[in-house]
Amino acid sequence: MNTNVVISLDTRRPKKDGTCPLIMRLGHHGKTTSIPIGISLNEKDWDEKKRTVKKSYIGVSSVSRLNNQIQKIKSDAMDIILKLHEADILQTLSITSLRDRITQKDVRDSFFQFASQCVDELIEAHRVGTAKSYKGLISVLKDYREGQRFTLQRNYLRFPGKV
Repeated sequence: MNTNVVISLDTRRPKKDGTCPLIMRLGHHGKTTSIPIGISLNEKDWDEKKRTVKKSYIGVSSVSRLNNQIQKIKSDAMDIILKLHEADILQTLSITSLRDRITQKDVRDSFFQFASQCVDELIEAHRVGTAKSYKGLISVLKDYREGQRFTLQRNYLRFPGKV
């Protein structure tokens, strides 16, 4: 598995008040992207070696609680990555798809848009045979369920009228 998550202070983009956003750096297939955590700190309040907020930070009542919250965000992301790895899905995902799954973006696309995106990702991953199989399945489903809409909620496929 060549996917990793690191918490770091993004000093490349300081805010107007002089603080820098705390981000989760996601590395996958040699590419990286950042996911903002929603916390901003001064550089003097961040321990780069330990990757924790220093006790000198006065923005919260308990720095330990803040560090625990940051570690929970990281462990939740790693949990999602490990579940995808166990299901043999991780290697087929692009970095943007992985980021969307970690941030749990509420996907309300139609099933056919989702399926088309999966086919594109499979072609990008050089899995052309599987992509052709998916395309065939998609066309059969289009004929079968003409005019009805499938929706995706929390990474699960929901068929209308079925549990």
